[in-house]
Amino acid sequence: MARGQAFETMMLVISVIVALAILGVLLNILGIFGGGVIGGKPLSIIKDGLRDLHSRGYGTNTPQKITFEKGEELRRGELVTDLPVSARDIVFKCAGEADDICGNGDDAPLAITNDNTITASKKMDVMVVTCANEQRDDPPYYCVVITSVQKPGSATETCVEVCGIDE
Repeated sequence: MARGQAFETMMLVISVIVALAILGVLLNILGIFGGGVIGGKPLSIIKDGLRDLHSRGYGTNTPQKITFEKGEELRRGELVTDLPVSARDIVFKCAGEADDICGNGDDAPLAITNDNTITASKKMDVMVVTCANEQRDDPPYYCVVITSVQKPGSATETCVEVCGIDE
């Protein structure tokens, strides 16, 4: 059984096509579960950040990209369902430079009510930073700060100011 010269080349081409198909399936799976680059679900990303901070005790986490869907609400109580943290110890804030996201008007894409609930009036990608106060003598102990995708550093700065973290 003699094979032509193109046989091995065709096998290589077929292997590349199969590998690309598998990569496409894996990327779709990653898109469902979310991640820092893709834009994950707010509840799971923030919970993971709080869980990490609780185990470390203090500090700030790396800004993560999240996607709020239109009409989505996120309450502090939802974040602590499986964490040994009180909802009263968590505060939601918008970074100082994020007026286009959390403006005071009714047309603001995100509304934070009494530091208790975040409500999205439209689909929006934002950056979120979670941080924890090491001292634990003056609440809030955990801060969740939202900012625009273009200015993730401002969320970290606001988180440090609001939670009173010494860096």
